[in-house]
Amino acid sequence: MPAAAAIIGAAPTRRRLLFVVGAAVLLVDVGTKSLAVGLLEPGHAVSLVGDRLVCVLTRNAGAALSIAAGNAVLLSVAVLITVVAVGALGWRVRSAGWALGLGMVLGGATGNLVDRVFRSPGPLRGQVVDFLAIGWGPVFNVADFAVLGGVICLITLSLIGSPLGSANQKTRSSAG
Repeated sequence: MPAAAAIIGAAPTRRRLLFVVGAAVLLVDVGTKSLAVGLLEPGHAVSLVGDRLVCVLTRNAGAALSIAAGNAVLLSVAVLITVVAVGALGWRVRSAGWALGLGMVLGGATGNLVDRVFRSPGPLRGQVVDFLAIGWGPVFNVADFAVLGGVICLITLSLIGSPLGSANQKTRSSAG
């Protein structure tokens, strides 16, 4: 019975980790975007580390690399569904690794969704603030890096066979 109690007790701790990571990513993302909008002039690059890391304020109506820029409302709805799905999946998480990866995705997706809802040209059509360019690549924001890092974490966990929930959870589900 103590092992079962430990598994049940791990769920709130892992959920807490997921939502704390998500909230931290969201706060850092919103804060850095606010700083970028307040301090940077559109199109004017500010070098942070030579030409390897540059701040340049841009707005993106689409997803990564401006994909689906013409379908902003559909993209916003897809991001909203992702946020809800990751949040719901979070209630089953028992692994710290999965909680971390899902929290990064949740916080990053929510950060960009906030832009899509509250920035111009209007709700569900708002443009995402991007401001970090690494080398010659496209311009990103903290939320984009968090989503990418979270997805890499989740893919790695899947490839090594790390379960989202505990083995006992699967046994209880199939027995019930």
